[in-house]
Amino acid sequence: MKTCLDPFDFGQPENKSLDMTEQQKRLLLFDIDGTLIHSGGAGVHALKLTLAERFEIADDLHDIEIAGMTDSGIVASILRKHKIPATSENITAFLDSYVHFLSLELPHSERLPTIIKIAMNLVFSLAHAQRKNMAANSPPATSM
Repeated sequence: MKTCLDPFDFGQPENKSLDMTEQQKRLLLFDIDGTLIHSGGAGVHALKLTLAERFEIADDLHDIEIAGMTDSGIVASILRKHKIPATSENITAFLDSYVHFLSLELPHSERLPTIIKIAMNLVFSLAHAQRKNMAANSPPATSM
């Protein structure tokens, strides 16, 4: 039987037979631009600015697959297209610049209030799920 993990269940697994000594960690990936939010093209514009700043290359990125890709996957594609080695150092440096430019671009997005609302709802949902799980796993209070 296949078990689907609930990303909001932060408790320990019921089956302890796996002899886990550390708490399990979960990685949540979000496909946000065009799925959960519309940033008005801020992400693509930040990629273009990064490419221009770091490598003095102007590219509209029309032929780079972006939908459904991770940031590092997008950057690797951009670097390969321009015959720049897609090393972890180049990808990390590109992403550092990209995050900088993205932080400058997002405030100009017409849909920024939507982004903030979704992010806040997510944070509140995660916090609520964690509190609920902690309460369910805590020992009952004893009366004196």
